[in-house]
Amino acid sequence: MSLINGVPRRHPIRVSGLLAIQVKGTGMRYVVGLVLCGLLVSTPGCGDSGAQVTVQVVKDGAPLTWKEDDVVSLIFLPQTPNKGRAYAGTLNRADGLVYVAGGEGEKVPSGSYRVAVYLTKYDGGEDLLGKKFSEADTPLVAEVTAASPQSFTLDVGATPSITRK
Repeated sequence: MSLINGVPRRHPIRVSGLLAIQVKGTGMRYVVGLVLCGLLVSTPGCGDSGAQVTVQVVKDGAPLTWKEDDVVSLIFLPQTPNKGRAYAGTLNRADGLVYVAGGEGEKVPSGSYRVAVYLTKYDGGEDLLGKKFSEADTPLVAEVTAASPQSFTLDVGATPSITRK
């Protein structure tokens, strides 16, 4: 027998060492299991296999030009702060596309993302786009759906925009 909140209980179950509940009978265990599964599935991004996302960066409709040692980087940030994680990518010089993914190459879950863009020299230094598209100041928003793959064109010219191809 053990005590839970000063009340004697015969069969407590401890969840993560923080919460103790008493479950009597198989039916109640089944209900608790369903509730926990429901919480996991309702978490944003859960149950969504995500999309492979590629982005072509242009300036005023023409392919963006860069020097050999320049780096083009994108960060997809959740539109709602503290909801989800960021996804990033750098320019693949072979095909001129940015492949956006998580740390382990995972796909981008559906949702609304602010898109930060940086063009810097390989050794760091100032943002050659003038920080107009920094994480704090970017006006660019992309809607990622569950359909995969998805391709976007991002224009950093006079009228900044990001559109699905």
